Amino acid sequence: MSVRISEIVSVVPAPALRDGTQGVYLLFVDYEDGRGVSGFGQIYHTDGARQTALEGVLSTNDSLRSMWCSPSGALWTASEAGNVYTTANVEWAKATQTDLDFDSGDADAPWTVTTLPDLRDEGHAPTVGPLWGTSDADVFVGAVGGHVYHWNGKVWRQVYTARREISAFAGTGPNDVYAVGEGATLSHFDGHAWRAIARLKGTRGDDFTGCCTTSDGRLLVCTQQGRLLRRSTKGWKILAANEEYSFEGVALLGDRVFLAANEAGVVEFRDRSFTVARSTFAPSSVMPGEAKLYFLDVASERSYIEYDPSNSEAPYARVRF
Repeated sequence: MSVRISEIVSVVPAPALRDGTQGVYLLFVDYEDGRGVSGFGQIYHTDGARQTALEGVLSTNDSLRSMWCSPSGALWTASEAGNVYTTANVEWAKATQTDLDFDSGDADAPWTVTTLPDLRDEGHAPTVGPLWGTSDADVFVGAVGGHVYHWNGKVWRQVYTARREISAFAGTGPNDVYAVGEGATLSHFDGHAWRAIARLKGTRGDDFTGCCTTSDGRLLVCTQQGRLLRRSTKGWKILAANEEYSFEGVALLGDRVFLAANEAGVVEFRDRSFTVARSTFAPSSVMPGEAKLYFLDVASERSYIEYDPSNSEAPYARVRF
């Protein structure tokens, strides 16, 4: 008999609550063991406390995969089947999937859903990966095959195809967006057109797994081969490298740089080198919040780890559901 599994696949900080605390959105996927993560998706909201209850936000029979919260507080999510959902005030065509069923847990924040246009060359719906944007009128989706879709506030379009699969997006604004991915894939959008950026010497075989931008506009990129790179107006620089680490994501907490290093734990870059900050779990991703970080652990489906440096007694805590 098959075993039903419920797994958190994304953690996204929500806008601050009235009391100043920050809530969290959690994307769960329910699937049968042995069939991979291809089941149905549900999104929940919590108040961000370490002892907390789940509040339903969205329930679907769709294979949700990625999630993003816009600066306005609107929530966006995309499915493996090429559907995009949002609570933002948008006008778009209805989803083409006839058996699609979804229910909002909040009548004051209704969801709308559409299906991305078919891939131009392949002629079928895209298989969606990362989702990110700068506003509700400037949203990017990466699809299998290195394809990039863009929502400009009026229409979804397939706008670019990168060298390889895309892992993550980052940027400082609508005229400065990066996409990174497999095989040292790095592309940049300047507000007018996408272009591939030449690989940094020594990283040709690297897979770029995560990226983020600093307050002064520099791009940080981590690789599965244990490198942390920085791109600025002066060009590329390898900040540190250690092939014993396999980085899955990078995030800033103030001026501190943290990396999700899988079996090695949480790694911090400081003093021009890597230091293991926590080795009691294996983080597969890291997401920044207001003065906190949120990690997912490859070994635990229904939990996330919060890092709160202001909590001197227990800066790291696992939040279970």
